[in-house]
Amino acid sequence: MVEIILFILFFLLLIITADFVFLILPLLITMYVLTYSDGGIILAGLLGLIIDILSPGSLGIFFFLFIVVALVLRILLNKYVQVSVFQRF
Repeated sequence: MVEIILFILFFLLLIITADFVFLILPLLITMYVLTYSDGGIILAGLLGLIIDILSPGSLGIFFFLFIVVALVLRILLNKYVQVSVFQRF
């Protein structure tokens, strides 16, 4: 339920202020993917694809690269590092 609410809020932020979204939202999604469950990876990927389709220019490409980097980091952290910081509280 929390993931759905965050997804809606992030999409509204995208519509309202493109500059804010371009600077802050990729970092928020990256942190979300790194810290929460695998459902977060799915939602972040969907959001990245939606932004990639809807956005003109290079915004979607940069956002999609942030999502890919976050996913790779998440996989590497799960494989090589067993730290409780990256588990959901």
